Amino acid sequence: MSTANSLCARRVSSGSLKATAAPLAAAIALCLGAAAHATTITVNDATAGSVTGACTIVDAVTALNMQTMVNDCAAGNGINDTIDLTGFTTPTTISFLTSTSGQGHALVLSSAATISGLVDATGTPLVTIERSSVSGTPDFGLISTTQALTINGLALENGYAQSGYLGGAILAGSALIVNYSVISGNASSSAGGGIAGSNSVTINRSTVSGNTAANAGGGILSNSSVRTYYSSISDNSTTSAAGAGGGGIYCTGIVVAGHSTIGGNNSASKGGGINATATVNLTNSTISGNEALAGPGGGVYAMGGGVGLTASTLDSNTATANGGGVFTDSATLTNSTVTGNTAGGAGGGIYATSLDSNYSTIFANTAQTGIGGGVDFSTSAAANATIFFSNMPEDVNTSGQNTLSGNYDLVGSTPLVMPSGTLNCNPMLGSLSNNGGPTKTLPLASGSCAIDAASATPTETTDQRGYVRPAPIGTMPKADIGAYEAGSDPDVIFANGFE
Repeated sequence: MSTANSLCARRVSSGSLKATAAPLAAAIALCLGAAAHATTITVNDATAGSVTGACTIVDAVTALNMQTMVNDCAAGNGINDTIDLTGFTTPTTISFLTSTSGQGHALVLSSAATISGLVDATGTPLVTIERSSVSGTPDFGLISTTQALTINGLALENGYAQSGYLGGAILAGSALIVNYSVISGNASSSAGGGIAGSNSVTINRSTVSGNTAANAGGGILSNSSVRTYYSSISDNSTTSAAGAGGGGIYCTGIVVAGHSTIGGNNSASKGGGINATATVNLTNSTISGNEALAGPGGGVYAMGGGVGLTASTLDSNTATANGGGVFTDSATLTNSTVTGNTAGGAGGGIYATSLDSNYSTIFANTAQTGIGGGVDFSTSAAANATIFFSNMPEDVNTSGQNTLSGNYDLVGSTPLVMPSGTLNCNPMLGSLSNNGGPTKTLPLASGSCAIDAASATPTETTDQRGYVRPAPIGTMPKADIGAYEAGSDPDVIFANGFE
């Protein structure tokens, strides 16, 4: 068995990765992806420099780039070599006082690589790579690369990309994958406070938090795509009102989030949580508490591909302009909840050119000086089994078309012409809370007029939590209106997707 494959075998069998289905699959994929002739360069010294007779991370990078042995570091061969930090089995910090590369980042890679450390029983990385916080430490980022890079089980902290450089923690010129890691407290005087990528960026079971950029992408900047799975992008920010924004994520391509939280981010301009120029698709995810301080799209700003919410919750986001929750050209909601969002202009919950909503709940959003407290659309809107209620100043409005099409809807107040059979009653919604499933929902109280008020053969056979609809009660049950199916018992084995 090769060195790389032997190392993979130890990782899977030792239980250093959490014993759930997705992490195990990731571990297996990591092992299978290790090229037969790739070199594992084992780091055995935490010094942030070169040490004779030892292998430091600085020497490991040189050995990888130059494909030659450096001190005790094995020679790389340029075939996705691994820099192995798993020998550090207790909390270890590699702290840089200067950029040893002589460039804008401490570690500069020119070959495809994987850098791997271990995580503890709570999923916290044991190895931290940081720019020192000692007074007088110059500004520099942590890692830059021109080739594909995978980061496993590392904490990257306090990097600062000075003028002319991007990516406080990571600057990636090719595909970047981050697994089981924490990217926190980094900054850029330009863009990409935590991560800047010119290619795809994938974040898996990781945290990107507390990073800052002046112009764009407080947490993550990508010129291709951003995909996050089982991850948190939180409390990141941009600081320039003239910048492109995207407090959490700025992306000139698509953004995909699954089982993730985009929360507490803020932009000095637009797109508090996300600013994307293409499609944003969110599944089983939460967009919460983000803020656009001087523009539209408190939670998400996406003009160019639309926003799709599936089994997701968009709550408590704020924009000084239109679209407290979402500002987009087309919005598609399926089994999703939009609540507690505020716009300084129109569209407290959603401001969109067109809307297509199915079995969703849009509740208690506010447009402070505009129209459409819940939704403001300009060309077309279709809703099926959707609740629009308690939004201010009205639930649905438009500056263009004057009708809302669809079936089985519940609408509290609107100047629009409603489809025949639309209910106008109080759905008796409870507070936003954990009611099973991966995201918070608004439960229907017993006796709600929304219960059994939709189709007996719903187009969505589960609710936002993943529970069956219609609820298996009564002789001829009908589905409930909205994202929550009352009386539906959870499947306690699979309700949270093996979590």
